[in-house]
Amino acid sequence: MSKKNSSPILGLSVEIVYRILDHLEVSTILRSLRNICTRLNIIIDTYHRYQIYTTLDLSTPVVNDKKIQCLSNALENNTTITNLQLQVTDIDNRCARYLAHVIRKNRTLTHVNLKYNKIGPQGVRYLAQALYINQTLTSLDLSSNTIGSEGAQYLAIALQFNQVK
Repeated sequence: MSKKNSSPILGLSVEIVYRILDHLEVSTILRSLRNICTRLNIIIDTYHRYQIYTTLDLSTPVVNDKKIQCLSNALENNTTITNLQLQVTDIDNRCARYLAHVIRKNRTLTHVNLKYNKIGPQGVRYLAQALYINQTLTSLDLSSNTIGSEGAQYLAIALQFNQVK
C-alpha cells in the first residue's frame, strides 16, 4: 500500500497560516499558494484581507475629470464591483461622459448612485445613450441633479429600449 502524500501546511493552524499570509504580497499568494490544496483555498477565501469588494463608495466632494477618467478606465472591465456610489462628488456633464463609457462597457455594475451632483441634460444624454447598450444596470439614481425636462426625455427614450435581463 502506498502512503498518501500530504503537505506540511495541512497541519498548521488557521492563525499561523494568517500570519504567513500577512507577510506575503497578494500576487505572491495567488501565484504560488493558490490551488495547493482545498483547505488552503478555503482559508485564503475567508481571510478578510482577500475578500472581494462589490461596493465602491467614492462619495467625497470635488471629483475632477482626470479622477473620473481614471476610475472609468479601471471599471471598464471590472468584474467584481456591482454597486458604485458617487453622490455629492461634483460630477458634471464632462465627467458623466466618462461614466457613460463605463456603463456602456461594464457588464457587472447593477447600481450606480449619482445623486447630488452637477449633471445636466447633456450629461444625462451621455448616460441615456449608454443605457441603450447596457443590459445589467438595474438602478441609476440621478436625483438632485439639474437634468430638467430635456434630460428626462433622454432617459425616457433610452428606457423604452433598455431590456435589463
